[in-house]
Amino acid sequence: MPVALLFPGQNSRYPAMFDHLLAWDRRNLAILEQASGVLGRDLKRHFRSDNPNVFRRNRDVQLGVFLANHMHWQNLQRQGLEAEYSAGLSLGEFNHLVHIGALDFEEALRILQVRGLAYEEGPEGVMTAVFPVGPEEVEELLERTRTDGQVGIGMYNTPRQCVLSGQADLVERLALQAEEEFYAQSRVIEERLPMHSPRFRSTGEVLRPALEAACWRTPERPYLPNLTGEFLAEPDRVGFIDCLSRHTWNPVRWRESMECLSRQEKDLIFVETGPKSVLTDFFGRKWLDPKRYTTDSEGDFGASMATLVEELLSGPTGAAFHR
Repeated sequence: MPVALLFPGQNSRYPAMFDHLLAWDRRNLAILEQASGVLGRDLKRHFRSDNPNVFRRNRDVQLGVFLANHMHWQNLQRQGLEAEYSAGLSLGEFNHLVHIGALDFEEALRILQVRGLAYEEGPEGVMTAVFPVGPEEVEELLERTRTDGQVGIGMYNTPRQCVLSGQADLVERLALQAEEEFYAQSRVIEERLPMHSPRFRSTGEVLRPALEAACWRTPERPYLPNLTGEFLAEPDRVGFIDCLSRHTWNPVRWRESMECLSRQEKDLIFVETGPKSVLTDFFGRKWLDPKRYTTDSEGDFGASMATLVEELLSGPTGAAFHR
Protein backbone atom coordinates (compact mmCIF):
# COMPACT_ATOMS: atom_id res chain seq x y z
CA MET A 1 0.00 0.00 0.00
CA PRO A 2 1.40 3.47 -0.87
CA VAL A 3 2.27 5.40 2.29
CA ALA A 4 3.17 9.02 3.08
CA LEU A 5 4.72 9.87 6.44
CA LEU A 6 3.64 13.18 7.99
CA PHE A 7 6.11 14.65 10.48
CA PRO A 8 4.53 17.17 12.90
CA GLY A 9 5.89 20.51 14.08
CA GLN A 10 6.89 21.84 17.46
CA ASN A 11 3.39 22.09 18.97
CA SER A 12 3.19 18.29 18.87
CA ARG A 13 4.84 17.54 22.17
CA TYR A 14 4.23 16.46 25.76
CA PRO A 15 6.66 15.70 28.60
CA ALA A 16 6.16 11.90 28.67
CA MET A 17 6.64 11.31 24.94
CA PHE A 18 10.14 9.88 25.38
CA ASP A 19 8.98 7.63 28.24
CA HIS A 20 6.64 5.92 25.75
CA LEU A 21 9.25 5.65 23.04
CA LEU A 22 11.97 4.21 25.28
CA ALA A 23 9.57 1.74 26.88
CA TRP A 24 8.37 0.54 23.46
CA ASP A 25 11.84 -0.14 22.07
CA ARG A 26 15.07 0.38 24.00
CA ARG A 27 16.87 0.85 20.70
CA ASN A 28 15.43 4.36 20.75
CA LEU A 29 17.85 5.05 23.58
CA ALA A 30 20.72 4.70 21.10
CA ILE A 31 19.21 7.59 19.10
CA LEU A 32 19.23 9.81 22.20
CA GLU A 33 22.80 8.78 22.97
CA GLN A 34 23.92 9.49 19.40
CA ALA A 35 22.30 12.93 19.52
CA SER A 36 23.89 13.61 22.91
CA GLY A 37 27.30 12.86 21.45
CA VAL A 38 26.73 15.16 18.47
CA LEU A 39 25.54 18.10 20.59
CA GLY A 40 27.69 17.50 23.69
CA ARG A 41 24.69 17.31 26.04
CA ASP A 42 23.02 14.59 28.10
CA LEU A 43 19.69 14.58 26.29
CA LYS A 44 18.41 11.49 28.09
CA ARG A 45 18.75 13.36 31.36
CA HIS A 46 17.15 16.51 29.95
CA PHE A 47 14.16 14.93 28.20
CA ARG A 48 12.74 13.35 31.34
CA SER A 49 9.01 13.76 31.98
CA ASP A 50 9.75 15.00 35.52
CA ASN A 51 12.02 17.81 34.29
CA PRO A 52 9.99 21.05 34.72
CA ASN A 53 12.25 22.81 32.18
CA VAL A 54 12.07 20.14 29.51
CA PHE A 55 10.52 22.53 26.95
CA ARG A 56 11.31 25.88 28.51
CA ARG A 57 13.73 26.80 25.72
CA ASN A 58 12.81 26.73 22.05
CA ARG A 59 16.09 24.98 21.29
CA ASP A 60 14.88 22.03 23.38
CA VAL A 61 11.41 22.12 21.83
CA GLN A 62 12.89 21.82 18.35
CA LEU A 63 15.41 19.13 19.24
CA GLY A 64 12.87 17.19 21.31
CA VAL A 65 10.15 17.06 18.64
CA PHE A 66 12.67 16.28 15.89
CA LEU A 67 14.08 13.39 17.94
CA ALA A 68 10.65 12.04 18.86
CA ASN A 69 9.54 12.18 15.21
CA HIS A 70 12.73 10.38 14.20
CA MET A 71 12.14 7.63 16.75
CA HIS A 72 8.56 7.11 15.58
CA TRP A 73 9.85 6.74 12.03
CA GLN A 74 12.61 4.34 13.08
CA ASN A 75 10.06 2.25 14.98
CA LEU A 76 8.10 1.81 11.75
CA GLN A 77 11.19 1.15 9.66
CA ARG A 78 12.45 -1.53 12.07
CA GLN A 79 9.10 -3.28 11.64
CA GLY A 80 9.59 -3.35 7.87
CA LEU A 81 7.42 -0.40 6.85
CA GLU A 82 8.90 1.77 4.09
CA ALA A 83 7.28 4.92 2.66
CA GLU A 84 7.91 6.48 -0.73
CA TYR A 85 6.53 9.87 0.27
CA SER A 86 6.73 12.18 3.27
CA ALA A 87 6.18 15.77 4.33
CA GLY A 88 6.84 17.77 7.47
CA LEU A 89 5.03 20.71 9.03
CA SER A 90 7.47 23.54 9.83
CA LEU A 91 10.08 21.90 12.09
CA GLY A 92 8.94 18.53 10.75
CA GLU A 93 10.41 19.43 7.37
CA PHE A 94 13.82 18.50 8.80
CA ASN A 95 12.55 14.97 9.52
CA HIS A 96 11.22 14.93 5.96
CA LEU A 97 14.68 15.90 4.66
CA VAL A 98 16.29 13.05 6.61
CA HIS A 99 13.66 10.59 5.38
CA ILE A 100 14.16 11.46 1.71
CA GLY A 101 17.94 11.21 2.05
CA ALA A 102 18.79 14.88 1.50
CA LEU A 103 20.23 15.43 4.97
CA ASP A 104 22.06 13.22 7.43
CA PHE A 105 20.50 12.78 10.90
CA GLU A 106 23.54 14.32 12.61
CA GLU A 107 23.64 17.26 10.19
CA ALA A 108 19.97 17.94 10.93
CA LEU A 109 20.73 18.03 14.65
CA ARG A 110 23.48 20.59 14.15
CA ILE A 111 21.23 22.82 12.05
CA LEU A 112 18.40 22.58 14.58
CA GLN A 113 20.73 23.52 17.41
CA VAL A 114 21.49 26.77 15.55
CA ARG A 115 17.87 27.19 14.47
CA GLY A 116 16.58 26.84 18.02
CA LEU A 117 19.04 29.39 19.38
CA ALA A 118 18.21 31.78 16.52
CA TYR A 119 14.50 31.47 17.31
CA GLU A 120 15.14 32.21 20.98
CA GLU A 121 17.00 35.40 20.08
CA GLY A 122 14.57 36.46 17.36
CA PRO A 123 11.77 39.05 17.49
CA GLU A 124 8.86 38.39 19.80
CA GLY A 125 5.23 37.97 18.81
CA VAL A 126 2.42 35.43 18.78
CA MET A 127 0.73 32.91 16.50
CA THR A 128 -3.06 32.54 16.58
CA ALA A 129 -5.14 29.99 14.69
CA VAL A 130 -8.34 31.34 13.12
CA PHE A 131 -11.16 28.95 12.14
CA PRO A 132 -13.53 28.01 10.55
CA VAL A 133 -12.94 30.71 7.99
CA GLY A 134 -11.40 30.73 4.53
CA PRO A 135 -7.88 32.15 4.24
CA GLU A 136 -9.09 34.43 1.43
CA GLU A 137 -11.29 36.25 3.93
CA VAL A 138 -8.41 36.61 6.36
CA GLU A 139 -6.15 37.87 3.56
CA GLU A 140 -8.75 40.50 2.67
CA LEU A 141 -8.92 41.52 6.34
CA LEU A 142 -5.12 41.93 6.36
CA GLU A 143 -5.21 44.06 3.20
CA ARG A 144 -7.52 46.63 4.75
CA THR A 145 -5.85 46.72 8.17
CA ARG A 146 -2.73 48.81 8.66
CA THR A 147 -0.09 46.43 10.01
CA ASP A 148 3.08 47.86 8.37
CA GLY A 149 4.24 44.35 7.53
CA GLN A 150 4.22 43.24 11.17
CA VAL A 151 1.57 40.52 10.71
CA GLY A 152 0.97 37.89 8.07
CA ILE A 153 -0.64 34.51 7.58
CA GLY A 154 1.99 32.15 8.91
CA MET A 155 0.28 28.86 8.09
CA TYR A 156 -2.32 27.72 5.57
CA ASN A 157 -3.40 24.48 7.25
CA THR A 158 -6.78 23.62 5.68
CA PRO A 159 -9.40 25.36 3.51
CA ARG A 160 -11.00 26.59 6.74
CA GLN A 161 -8.06 27.18 9.07
CA CYS A 162 -5.07 29.48 8.91
CA VAL A 163 -2.70 31.00 11.46
CA LEU A 164 -1.99 34.69 12.00
CA SER A 165 1.59 35.40 13.02
CA GLY A 166 3.35 38.62 14.01
CA GLN A 167 3.26 41.48 16.50
CA ALA A 168 1.12 40.44 19.46
CA ASP A 169 -1.29 43.38 19.74
CA LEU A 170 -1.95 43.43 15.99
CA VAL A 171 -2.56 39.68 15.84
CA GLU A 172 -5.00 39.96 18.74
CA ARG A 173 -6.86 42.81 17.03
CA LEU A 174 -7.11 40.93 13.72
CA ALA A 175 -8.31 37.76 15.43
CA LEU A 176 -11.06 39.74 17.17
CA GLN A 177 -12.06 41.31 13.85
CA ALA A 178 -12.27 37.83 12.29
CA GLU A 179 -14.49 36.71 15.14
CA GLU A 180 -16.79 39.70 14.69
CA GLU A 181 -16.95 39.72 10.89
CA PHE A 182 -16.82 36.03 10.05
CA TYR A 183 -18.11 34.45 13.30
CA ALA A 184 -14.73 32.73 13.51
CA GLN A 185 -13.00 31.28 16.54
CA SER A 186 -9.39 31.90 17.46
CA ARG A 187 -6.81 30.17 19.62
CA VAL A 188 -3.26 31.22 20.50
CA ILE A 189 -0.90 28.39 19.54
CA GLU A 190 2.43 30.14 20.22
CA GLU A 191 2.80 32.80 22.90
CA ARG A 192 6.24 34.25 22.12
CA LEU A 193 7.53 33.51 18.62
CA PRO A 194 6.02 34.96 15.39
CA MET A 195 7.26 32.10 13.24
CA HIS A 196 6.65 32.19 9.47
CA SER A 197 5.86 35.91 9.60
CA PRO A 198 7.66 38.92 8.06
CA ARG A 199 9.00 39.75 11.55
CA PHE A 200 11.10 36.59 11.44
CA ARG A 201 13.09 37.45 8.32
CA SER A 202 16.22 38.28 10.36
CA THR A 203 16.03 34.80 11.93
CA GLY A 204 16.21 33.21 8.50
CA GLU A 205 19.31 35.25 7.74
CA VAL A 206 20.94 34.07 10.99
CA LEU A 207 20.15 30.45 10.09
CA ARG A 208 21.51 30.64 6.55
CA PRO A 209 25.23 30.09 7.38
CA ALA A 210 24.38 26.83 9.19
CA LEU A 211 22.43 25.68 6.15
CA GLU A 212 25.33 26.58 3.87
CA ALA A 213 27.77 24.66 6.09
CA ALA A 214 25.73 21.45 5.97
CA CYS A 215 26.48 18.55 3.66
CA TRP A 216 23.51 18.18 1.29
CA ARG A 217 22.82 15.12 -0.84
CA THR A 218 20.67 14.38 -3.86
CA PRO A 219 17.47 12.97 -2.31
CA GLU A 220 16.24 9.46 -3.06
CA ARG A 221 12.59 10.49 -2.68
CA PRO A 222 10.57 13.60 -3.65
CA TYR A 223 11.17 16.85 -1.76
CA LEU A 224 8.01 18.73 -0.74
CA PRO A 225 8.98 22.08 0.86
CA ASN A 226 6.63 24.06 3.09
CA LEU A 227 7.58 27.14 1.11
CA THR A 228 5.70 26.11 -2.03
CA GLY A 229 3.49 23.13 -1.20
CA GLU A 230 4.69 21.52 -4.45
CA PHE A 231 7.47 19.06 -5.20
CA LEU A 232 10.75 20.78 -6.02
CA ALA A 233 12.02 19.52 -9.36
CA GLU A 234 15.66 18.38 -9.24
CA PRO A 235 16.41 19.71 -5.73
CA ASP A 236 20.03 20.56 -5.04
CA ARG A 237 22.12 22.28 -2.37
CA VAL A 238 21.12 25.77 -3.54
CA GLY A 239 17.45 24.84 -3.55
CA PHE A 240 17.53 23.35 -0.04
CA ILE A 241 19.32 26.37 1.42
CA ASP A 242 16.96 28.82 -0.27
CA CYS A 243 13.79 26.97 0.77
CA LEU A 244 14.82 26.46 4.39
CA SER A 245 16.11 30.00 4.88
CA ARG A 246 12.99 31.61 3.41
CA HIS A 247 10.82 29.03 5.20
CA THR A 248 11.39 30.82 8.52
CA TRP A 249 9.57 34.03 7.51
CA ASN A 250 7.20 32.76 4.82
CA PRO A 251 3.91 30.88 5.27
CA VAL A 252 3.70 27.12 5.68
CA ARG A 253 1.69 25.80 2.71
CA TRP A 254 0.38 22.68 4.43
CA ARG A 255 -2.98 22.58 2.64
CA GLU A 256 -1.25 22.69 -0.74
CA SER A 257 1.26 20.06 0.41
CA MET A 258 -1.47 17.58 1.34
CA GLU A 259 -3.35 18.20 -1.89
CA CYS A 260 -0.10 17.69 -3.81
CA LEU A 261 0.53 14.36 -2.08
CA SER A 262 -3.06 13.23 -2.63
CA ARG A 263 -2.60 13.62 -6.39
CA GLN A 264 0.37 11.23 -6.47
CA GLU A 265 -1.40 7.96 -5.65
CA LYS A 266 -5.10 7.07 -5.75
CA ASP A 267 -5.17 5.27 -2.38
CA LEU A 268 -2.29 6.96 -0.61
CA ILE A 269 -2.31 6.28 3.15
CA PHE A 270 -1.15 9.04 5.50
CA VAL A 271 0.70 8.13 8.69
CA GLU A 272 1.37 10.88 11.23
CA THR A 273 4.82 9.92 12.44
CA GLY A 274 5.40 11.67 15.75
CA PRO A 275 3.71 12.75 18.98
CA LYS A 276 -0.05 13.50 19.12
CA SER A 277 -2.45 13.70 16.16
CA VAL A 278 -2.44 17.35 15.07
CA LEU A 279 -1.89 16.63 11.36
CA THR A 280 -4.39 13.81 10.92
CA ASP A 281 -6.96 15.92 12.77
CA PHE A 282 -6.73 18.51 9.97
CA PHE A 283 -8.32 16.06 7.52
CA GLY A 284 -12.08 15.75 7.17
CA ARG A 285 -14.97 14.94 4.84
CA LYS A 286 -15.32 18.57 3.71
CA TRP A 287 -11.72 18.61 2.46
CA LEU A 288 -9.47 15.56 2.08
CA ASP A 289 -10.64 12.36 3.74
CA PRO A 290 -7.92 9.77 3.14
CA LYS A 291 -7.20 6.70 5.19
CA ARG A 292 -4.89 7.91 7.94
CA TYR A 293 -3.14 6.70 11.05
CA THR A 294 -1.13 8.08 13.94
CA THR A 295 1.88 6.38 15.51
CA ASP A 296 1.25 7.88 18.95
CA SER A 297 -1.27 6.57 21.46
CA GLU A 298 -2.59 7.63 24.85
CA GLY A 299 -3.30 4.01 25.76
CA ASP A 300 -1.05 0.95 25.38
CA PHE A 301 1.60 2.45 23.15
CA GLY A 302 3.30 -0.85 22.33
CA ALA A 303 0.10 -2.74 21.48
CA SER A 304 -1.16 0.12 19.32
CA MET A 305 2.12 0.35 17.43
CA ALA A 306 2.11 -3.39 16.77
CA THR A 307 -1.47 -3.24 15.48
CA LEU A 308 -0.66 -0.31 13.22
CA VAL A 309 2.30 -2.07 11.63
CA GLU A 310 0.31 -5.28 11.17
CA GLU A 311 -2.49 -3.43 9.38
CA LEU A 312 -0.19 -1.44 7.12
CA LEU A 313 1.85 -4.48 6.14
CA SER A 314 -0.93 -7.07 5.97
CA GLY A 315 -4.15 -5.19 5.22
CA PRO A 316 -7.12 -3.85 7.21
CA THR A 317 -7.68 -5.33 10.67
CA GLY A 318 -9.61 -2.48 12.30
CA ALA A 319 -6.58 -0.94 14.00
CA ALA A 320 -7.16 1.63 16.71
CA PHE A 321 -4.82 3.97 14.82
CA HIS A 322 -7.29 4.42 11.98
CA ARG A 323 -9.14 7.71 12.41
